Amino acid sequence: MSEIKWMQDGPFGVMVHYIKGVQPRSGKLNPDFNAMVEQFDVSRLIQQVAQTGAKWLFFTFGQNTGFYCSPNAYLESLIPGCCSRRDLMGEVADAAHAHGLKLIAYLPAEIDLQTDAFRSALAWDSSGPGKQEFQKRYMRVIADWSLRLGNRIDGWFFDGCYDAKDKGFMRTHDWDNARFDPQLWAEALRAGNPDAVFTMNAGVGYLHSVLPNQDFISGEFNDLSFVPDGPTSFGMQNQVLTWLDCRWLHTESPGPIPPPRFTDQQLFTYVEQHRRVGSAVTLNIGIYEDGQLSQPSLKQLKRLDAYLAQTCV
Repeated sequence: MSEIKWMQDGPFGVMVHYIKGVQPRSGKLNPDFNAMVEQFDVSRLIQQVAQTGAKWLFFTFGQNTGFYCSPNAYLESLIPGCCSRRDLMGEVADAAHAHGLKLIAYLPAEIDLQTDAFRSALAWDSSGPGKQEFQKRYMRVIADWSLRLGNRIDGWFFDGCYDAKDKGFMRTHDWDNARFDPQLWAEALRAGNPDAVFTMNAGVGYLHSVLPNQDFISGEFNDLSFVPDGPTSFGMQNQVLTWLDCRWLHTESPGPIPPPRFTDQQLFTYVEQHRRVGSAVTLNIGIYEDGQLSQPSLKQLKRLDAYLAQTCV
Protein backbone atom coordinates (compact mmCIF):
# COMPACT_ATOMS: atom_id res chain seq x y z
CA MET A 1 0.00 0.00 0.00
CA SER A 2 1.22 3.50 -0.88
CA GLU A 3 1.82 5.79 2.07
CA ILE A 4 3.37 9.25 1.94
CA LYS A 5 5.37 9.74 5.12
CA TRP A 6 5.52 13.52 5.06
CA MET A 7 1.74 13.71 4.72
CA GLN A 8 1.27 11.24 7.55
CA ASP A 9 3.72 13.16 9.73
CA GLY A 10 1.53 16.23 9.25
CA PRO A 11 0.30 18.11 11.04
CA PHE A 12 -1.61 19.55 8.03
CA GLY A 13 -1.20 21.43 4.76
CA VAL A 14 -2.43 24.71 3.29
CA MET A 15 -3.83 25.38 -0.17
CA VAL A 16 -4.30 28.77 -1.85
CA HIS A 17 -5.98 29.61 -5.16
CA TYR A 18 -3.97 32.44 -6.70
CA ILE A 19 -5.24 33.20 -10.21
CA LYS A 20 -6.13 36.17 -12.41
CA GLY A 21 -9.15 37.81 -10.81
CA VAL A 22 -8.17 37.29 -7.16
CA GLN A 23 -9.29 40.45 -5.38
CA PRO A 24 -7.26 42.96 -3.34
CA ARG A 25 -7.96 43.95 0.25
CA SER A 26 -9.01 47.38 -1.00
CA GLY A 27 -9.03 49.42 -4.18
CA LYS A 28 -9.54 48.18 -7.71
CA LEU A 29 -8.59 44.83 -9.19
CA ASN A 30 -5.43 45.00 -11.29
CA PRO A 31 -6.45 44.05 -14.88
CA ASP A 32 -2.82 43.40 -15.94
CA PHE A 33 -1.83 39.85 -15.02
CA ASN A 34 1.90 40.49 -15.25
CA ALA A 35 1.61 43.56 -13.03
CA MET A 36 -0.49 41.56 -10.57
CA VAL A 37 2.12 38.78 -10.41
CA GLU A 38 4.99 41.27 -10.05
CA GLN A 39 3.55 42.68 -6.82
CA PHE A 40 3.26 39.23 -5.19
CA ASP A 41 5.34 39.05 -1.98
CA VAL A 42 6.66 35.47 -1.98
CA SER A 43 8.69 35.82 1.22
CA ARG A 44 5.69 37.05 3.19
CA LEU A 45 3.43 34.27 1.87
CA ILE A 46 5.82 31.49 2.82
CA GLN A 47 6.57 33.00 6.22
CA GLN A 48 2.84 33.17 6.91
CA VAL A 49 2.28 29.56 5.85
CA ALA A 50 5.29 28.30 7.83
CA GLN A 51 4.17 30.13 10.96
CA THR A 52 0.91 28.17 10.98
CA GLY A 53 2.81 24.90 11.43
CA ALA A 54 1.70 23.59 8.03
CA LYS A 55 4.16 21.28 6.28
CA TRP A 56 2.99 21.48 2.68
CA LEU A 57 1.52 24.08 0.33
CA PHE A 58 -0.72 23.56 -2.70
CA PHE A 59 -0.14 26.48 -5.11
CA THR A 60 -1.82 27.15 -8.47
CA PHE A 61 -0.12 27.42 -11.85
CA GLY A 62 -3.53 28.67 -13.03
CA GLN A 63 -7.19 27.70 -13.28
CA ASN A 64 -9.60 28.34 -16.16
CA THR A 65 -8.63 31.99 -16.75
CA GLY A 66 -6.18 31.51 -19.62
CA PHE A 67 -3.27 32.82 -17.53
CA TYR A 68 -0.50 30.96 -15.70
CA CYS A 69 2.05 32.21 -13.17
CA SER A 70 5.14 30.48 -14.59
CA PRO A 71 6.75 30.61 -18.07
CA ASN A 72 6.16 27.60 -20.32
CA ALA A 73 7.87 27.56 -23.72
CA TYR A 74 5.54 25.04 -25.38
CA LEU A 75 2.32 26.59 -24.07
CA GLU A 76 3.43 30.07 -25.09
CA SER A 77 4.27 28.79 -28.58
CA LEU A 78 0.59 27.86 -28.88
CA ILE A 79 -0.92 30.79 -26.98
CA PRO A 80 1.49 33.76 -26.77
CA GLY A 81 1.15 35.91 -23.65
CA CYS A 82 -0.68 33.36 -21.49
CA CYS A 83 2.20 32.93 -19.01
CA SER A 84 3.63 35.52 -16.65
CA ARG A 85 7.12 36.87 -17.24
CA ARG A 86 7.93 36.25 -13.57
CA ASP A 87 8.35 32.61 -12.55
CA LEU A 88 6.13 32.91 -9.50
CA MET A 89 5.71 29.15 -9.11
CA GLY A 90 9.47 28.66 -9.13
CA GLU A 91 10.00 31.37 -6.52
CA VAL A 92 7.24 29.99 -4.30
CA ALA A 93 8.76 26.49 -4.56
CA ASP A 94 12.24 27.73 -3.64
CA ALA A 95 10.97 29.73 -0.67
CA ALA A 96 8.78 26.84 0.49
CA HIS A 97 11.70 24.42 0.47
CA ALA A 98 13.88 26.93 2.33
CA HIS A 99 11.27 26.84 5.13
CA GLY A 100 10.92 23.06 5.14
CA LEU A 101 7.63 23.00 3.22
CA LYS A 102 6.69 20.61 0.42
CA LEU A 103 5.23 22.24 -2.71
CA ILE A 104 2.28 20.70 -4.57
CA ALA A 105 1.47 22.33 -7.94
CA TYR A 106 -2.20 22.71 -8.93
CA LEU A 107 -3.56 22.49 -12.48
CA PRO A 108 -6.94 21.63 -13.99
CA ALA A 109 -6.92 18.29 -15.79
CA GLU A 110 -9.11 19.74 -18.55
CA ILE A 111 -9.65 23.05 -20.35
CA ASP A 112 -13.33 23.03 -21.30
CA LEU A 113 -13.95 26.27 -19.39
CA GLN A 114 -11.26 28.18 -21.32
CA THR A 115 -11.73 30.41 -24.37
CA ASP A 116 -12.40 28.97 -27.82
CA ALA A 117 -8.87 29.95 -28.92
CA PHE A 118 -7.34 28.16 -25.95
CA ARG A 119 -9.43 25.05 -26.53
CA SER A 120 -8.46 25.04 -30.20
CA ALA A 121 -4.74 25.43 -29.47
CA LEU A 122 -4.77 22.40 -27.19
CA ALA A 123 -7.19 20.39 -29.40
CA TRP A 124 -9.82 20.04 -26.73
CA ASP A 125 -12.79 20.02 -29.12
CA SER A 126 -11.22 18.16 -32.03
CA SER A 127 -9.31 15.26 -30.49
CA GLY A 128 -12.19 12.79 -30.41
CA PRO A 129 -13.28 10.31 -27.73
CA GLY A 130 -10.79 10.07 -24.92
CA LYS A 131 -9.15 13.36 -25.95
CA GLN A 132 -6.03 11.64 -27.28
CA GLU A 133 -4.65 14.69 -29.10
CA PHE A 134 -5.48 16.97 -26.18
CA GLN A 135 -3.66 14.63 -23.82
CA LYS A 136 -0.54 14.65 -26.05
CA ARG A 137 -0.44 18.44 -26.17
CA TYR A 138 -1.30 18.94 -22.53
CA MET A 139 1.33 16.43 -21.47
CA ARG A 140 3.91 18.55 -23.32
CA VAL A 141 2.73 21.55 -21.30
CA ILE A 142 3.05 19.65 -18.02
CA ALA A 143 6.40 18.12 -18.96
CA ASP A 144 7.78 21.57 -19.85
CA TRP A 145 7.06 22.85 -16.34
CA SER A 146 8.24 19.61 -14.74
CA LEU A 147 11.56 19.60 -16.58
CA ARG A 148 12.27 23.25 -15.85
CA LEU A 149 11.29 23.16 -12.18
CA GLY A 150 12.62 19.66 -11.45
CA ASN A 151 12.60 18.61 -7.80
CA ARG A 152 11.37 22.03 -6.78
CA ILE A 153 7.90 20.50 -7.31
CA ASP A 154 7.18 17.71 -4.82
CA GLY A 155 3.78 16.81 -6.18
CA TRP A 156 0.81 17.64 -8.38
CA PHE A 157 -2.94 18.10 -7.85
CA PHE A 158 -5.05 17.82 -11.03
CA ASP A 159 -8.60 19.14 -10.70
CA GLY A 160 -11.80 18.52 -12.65
CA CYS A 161 -11.42 14.79 -13.41
CA TYR A 162 -15.09 14.07 -13.91
CA ASP A 163 -18.03 14.44 -16.25
CA ALA A 164 -20.18 17.25 -14.93
CA LYS A 165 -23.69 17.09 -16.35
CA ASP A 166 -25.02 17.31 -12.80
CA LYS A 167 -22.99 20.49 -12.16
CA GLY A 168 -24.64 22.56 -14.88
CA PHE A 169 -21.93 22.23 -17.52
CA MET A 170 -20.54 19.42 -19.59
CA ARG A 171 -16.99 18.14 -19.33
CA THR A 172 -16.11 15.69 -22.05
CA HIS A 173 -12.89 14.02 -20.98
CA ASP A 174 -14.92 10.89 -20.19
CA TRP A 175 -12.89 9.98 -17.11
CA ASP A 176 -15.40 7.40 -15.96
CA ASN A 177 -14.84 5.33 -19.11
CA ALA A 178 -11.06 5.38 -18.64
CA ARG A 179 -10.30 6.76 -22.10
CA PHE A 180 -6.98 8.22 -21.04
CA ASP A 181 -3.42 7.06 -20.61
CA PRO A 182 -2.32 6.85 -16.94
CA GLN A 183 1.31 6.25 -17.91
CA LEU A 184 1.34 9.31 -20.18
CA TRP A 185 0.26 11.54 -17.31
CA ALA A 186 2.75 10.03 -14.87
CA GLU A 187 5.66 10.34 -17.31
CA ALA A 188 4.88 13.99 -18.04
CA LEU A 189 4.53 15.17 -14.45
CA ARG A 190 7.60 13.20 -13.34
CA ALA A 191 9.77 14.29 -16.27
CA GLY A 192 11.76 16.57 -13.97
CA ASN A 193 11.31 14.80 -10.64
CA PRO A 194 10.81 11.02 -10.64
CA ASP A 195 9.82 11.16 -6.97
CA ALA A 196 6.93 13.59 -7.43
CA VAL A 197 3.58 12.37 -6.08
CA PHE A 198 0.23 13.22 -7.66
CA THR A 199 -3.53 12.99 -7.36
CA MET A 200 -6.50 13.40 -9.70
CA ASN A 201 -9.55 15.10 -8.19
CA ALA A 202 -12.74 13.14 -8.81
CA GLY A 203 -14.97 15.93 -7.49
CA VAL A 204 -16.61 17.06 -4.27
CA GLY A 205 -17.58 14.28 -1.90
CA TYR A 206 -15.64 11.50 -3.58
CA LEU A 207 -12.91 9.50 -1.91
CA HIS A 208 -11.73 7.23 -4.71
CA SER A 209 -8.99 7.06 -7.30
CA VAL A 210 -9.27 8.28 -10.89
CA LEU A 211 -5.99 6.85 -12.17
CA PRO A 212 -4.66 3.52 -10.87
CA ASN A 213 -1.14 4.93 -10.52
CA GLN A 214 -1.88 8.12 -8.58
CA ASP A 215 -0.25 8.37 -5.14
CA PHE A 216 -2.87 9.99 -2.92
CA ILE A 217 -6.59 10.62 -2.78
CA SER A 218 -7.75 14.16 -3.59
CA GLY A 219 -10.58 13.99 -1.03
CA GLU A 220 -12.34 17.28 -1.81
CA PHE A 221 -15.14 17.97 0.68
CA ASN A 222 -17.18 21.08 1.49
CA ASP A 223 -17.59 20.13 5.14
CA LEU A 224 -15.94 18.17 7.95
CA SER A 225 -18.02 15.03 7.55
CA PHE A 226 -15.49 12.43 6.46
CA VAL A 227 -12.85 10.69 8.56
CA PRO A 228 -11.31 7.46 7.18
CA ASP A 229 -10.53 4.34 9.20
CA GLY A 230 -6.86 4.33 8.26
CA PRO A 231 -4.05 5.97 6.32
CA THR A 232 -4.89 4.57 2.89
CA SER A 233 -7.82 3.88 0.59
CA PHE A 234 -7.51 1.98 -2.72
CA GLY A 235 -3.84 1.47 -1.85
CA MET A 236 -3.24 5.23 -1.88
CA GLN A 237 -2.50 7.76 0.83
CA ASN A 238 -5.68 9.30 2.22
CA GLN A 239 -5.83 13.09 2.02
CA VAL A 240 -8.84 15.35 2.44
CA LEU A 241 -9.17 18.92 1.27
CA THR A 242 -11.72 21.54 2.31
CA TRP A 243 -12.04 25.33 2.34
CA LEU A 244 -11.78 27.32 5.51
CA ASP A 245 -13.03 30.82 4.71
CA CYS A 246 -13.86 32.09 1.16
CA ARG A 247 -15.07 28.97 -0.69
CA TRP A 248 -11.79 28.38 -2.51
CA LEU A 249 -11.23 31.78 -4.15
CA HIS A 250 -11.46 35.44 -3.10
CA THR A 251 -12.90 36.66 -6.40
CA GLU A 252 -16.26 38.23 -5.52
CA SER A 253 -15.17 41.83 -4.81
CA PRO A 254 -12.39 43.80 -3.11
CA GLY A 255 -12.45 43.68 0.67
CA PRO A 256 -11.80 41.40 3.62
CA ILE A 257 -11.87 37.64 3.19
CA PRO A 258 -14.66 36.09 5.31
CA PRO A 259 -13.63 34.68 8.70
CA PRO A 260 -13.19 30.92 9.23
CA ARG A 261 -16.50 29.09 9.05
CA PHE A 262 -15.67 26.40 11.61
CA THR A 263 -15.23 26.84 15.33
CA ASP A 264 -11.91 25.92 16.84
CA GLN A 265 -13.44 22.85 18.45
CA GLN A 266 -14.96 21.63 15.18
CA LEU A 267 -11.76 22.09 13.18
CA PHE A 268 -9.35 20.85 15.84
CA THR A 269 -11.33 17.65 16.50
CA TYR A 270 -11.60 16.92 12.78
CA VAL A 271 -7.89 17.31 12.03
CA GLU A 272 -6.95 15.38 15.17
CA GLN A 273 -9.13 12.45 14.08
CA HIS A 274 -7.36 12.32 10.71
CA ARG A 275 -3.93 12.65 12.27
CA ARG A 276 -4.54 9.71 14.59
CA VAL A 277 -5.20 7.33 11.69
CA GLY A 278 -2.44 8.64 9.40
CA SER A 279 -4.75 10.53 7.05
CA ALA A 280 -3.69 13.96 5.78
CA VAL A 281 -5.70 17.19 5.89
CA THR A 282 -5.22 20.21 3.61
CA LEU A 283 -7.09 23.45 4.30
CA ASN A 284 -7.74 26.01 1.58
CA ILE A 285 -7.50 29.59 2.86
CA GLY A 286 -8.09 32.91 1.16
CA ILE A 287 -5.31 34.86 -0.54
CA TYR A 288 -5.30 38.48 -1.67
CA GLU A 289 -4.02 39.90 -4.96
CA ASP A 290 -0.64 40.79 -3.44
CA GLY A 291 -0.13 37.30 -1.99
CA GLN A 292 -1.08 38.06 1.61
CA LEU A 293 -3.27 35.57 3.44
CA SER A 294 -6.36 36.09 5.57
CA GLN A 295 -5.26 37.04 9.10
CA PRO A 296 -8.24 35.44 10.95
CA SER A 297 -7.60 32.15 9.15
CA LEU A 298 -3.87 32.29 9.88
CA LYS A 299 -4.58 32.82 13.57
CA GLN A 300 -6.94 29.84 13.67
CA LEU A 301 -4.35 27.61 11.98
CA LYS A 302 -1.72 28.68 14.52
CA ARG A 303 -4.12 27.68 17.30
CA LEU A 304 -4.75 24.38 15.49
CA ASP A 305 -1.02 23.67 15.38
CA ALA A 306 -0.66 24.37 19.10
CA TYR A 307 -3.60 22.09 19.85
CA LEU A 308 -2.21 19.22 17.78
CA ALA A 309 1.21 19.60 19.39
CA GLN A 310 -0.43 18.86 22.75
CA THR A 311 -2.82 16.11 21.69
CA CYS A 312 -1.09 14.16 18.88
CA VAL A 313 2.24 12.39 19.06
